[in-house]
This record gives sequence, C-alpha cells and structure tokens, in this order.
Amino acid sequence: ATTSRARTEFSPAEPESPLTFDIFLEQLPEKIMIPQIGFYDGTSDLDTHLGLYTSWMDLHGAPDALRCRMTLGEKVQRWYHSLAPCSVARWPQLKSMFRTHFIGSQACRIPKESITHIIQGADKNLKDYITRFNERVQNMEPCHQETLLVSAYSGLRPNSMFKWTLCQNKLQTYHEFLMKAQQHIMAEENMSVPSFPSLNEPPTKAKESRPNKEFTKDGRSAQFRAMQRKHHEELTNSYQGVYSVGAAVVYEELKNKGIIPDPKPIRADEENLDRSRYCAYHKSHGHNTDQ
Repeated sequence: ATTSRARTEFSPAEPESPLTFDIFLEQLPEKIMIPQIGFYDGTSDLDTHLGLYTSWMDLHGAPDALRCRMTLGEKVQRWYHSLAPCSVARWPQLKSMFRTHFIGSQACRIPKESITHIIQGADKNLKDYITRFNERVQNMEPCHQETLLVSAYSGLRPNSMFKWTLCQNKLQTYHEFLMKAQQHIMAEENMSVPSFPSLNEPPTKAKESRPNKEFTKDGRSAQFRAMQRKHHEELTNSYQGVYSVGAAVVYEELKNKGIIPDPKPIRADEENLDRSRYCAYHKSHGHNTDQ
C-alpha cells in the first residue's frame, strides 16, 4: 500500500518532537510505502519486529526521517513522545533506545550450547534427527556454521552409513551437511518403498493373490525378511567404497573425530612381541593396524 505524505507532517513545527532538526531536513519520497507488518504494541518479540521492519525499509531505501516514525502502536507512541526533545539524531540511535526500553518483550533464545544435546538415537531415522536438530537451531542463539556442522555430525548415530559417507567428504558448512543429509534421506525412502504387481496384470491363481501366511520366529513374514535383506544389500553396496580402503586408512581418517571407542587393553608378553609390527589403534606392538 502507498500513501502521500505532506512535507509539513515532518516539519520542525513540532517543538516537543524527539527528532532533531537535521532529520526533518531529509528529503522524503513522494509516496511512502507502508510496511505490511503491523504496529508494534510493546508485547511481541522486538527482535522479530525490528528485523522485518529494517528489511522492508532497506528494500525501499527509506531515509532516517521516515524510519523513525513508522509502525509504532498506541502504547509505543506514548513512549516515543516521552523522549527528550531533539534527542534522536539517527535511526540506529532510536533503534538502540527502543531495544533497551522494550527488552522485557525480547523472546528468550535457547543457549547455543544446548545444540550438543540433540542426538539421533538408536531407533530414530536420519529424517527425524535432522528435523529435531533444525528446530533447535531456529529457536536458539545465533551460532557459527562450523559449530553447527560439528554438532550435527557428532549427534549422528555411531557407525551409521551416513556418518561413514561424511568421513569421505570434507564438508565445510552446515548447508553442505544438510544437502548430503537430504540426498541420503531420499535414497532411504526410495529403497524402503515395496514394489507392487501391476493393476492390469491379474493374478494367475487365487492363492497367489493372498498374503504370505508363513512367519518366522520373530513374527515377521518371510517376504518382509527378504525385502529387508535386499534393502540392506542395496544400501551396503552403495557405500562399499568406504570399507575397501583398509582399517588403517579408516582409522587415520576417524581417529580425531570422536566416534571410535577406546581400545580394550591387550594382555601379551611384551618380551615376545614382534617389534616390526605396530598397531596405531591399540598403541602397541605385535600386530598391524589392519589386523
């Protein structure tokens, strides 16, 4: 929406105005775009209102004189007119005063340290984990991309296929992590969809159209178990390159990432150990890392 404003509305004829004379001298546009974000009443989150308001004004190139007069509700207008005359010379100054006065309306942000408490869990899929992690990110304090990336990686289920693939890719940002996660989620969902016979192909026998009634000891049908094995083989084959590099190479890649458990102590006769063989994982002689 647009509205025409008379120059006199911003004239220095208001001796009690908190705005300085320099602000009144700024040239205003012929038509003023009214921000479609509603008036601030002093109770909603002030950071959200300021963010929307500033983005709108930046988009339309609004001068300070215009920024200092818009989107203030009745109660906030009373605060505005209670400011000392000629005490506001710049928009950043008024914004700081506004934030200080209405700090009680600022929404509480979850501490960024809490992001490390989000883990995938043994019975949760990757889609569920990413959804919960992103929800926490949206409601917490601003955080560096590197911190988000490390936290998201650390929360993945240990020894999961997705975690192995990330070890082979040097991700730099949290956005790259989300892109990889989306690809993996789509692959998992595509491989989990069972295939059904064509609707145009009728069954040859009535018996063939009946569900399989043979169940294994755990209560699952043989058909379900076969589909589960096929799904596992397809998912494993897609990552077979991860396991073909050898244990020593994998250990060197993962040793500082916090996902390899500490080794159990090996009881052996130190005098009879083969000193030509050394295991970096156990930090002892007698065998190689690949063994």
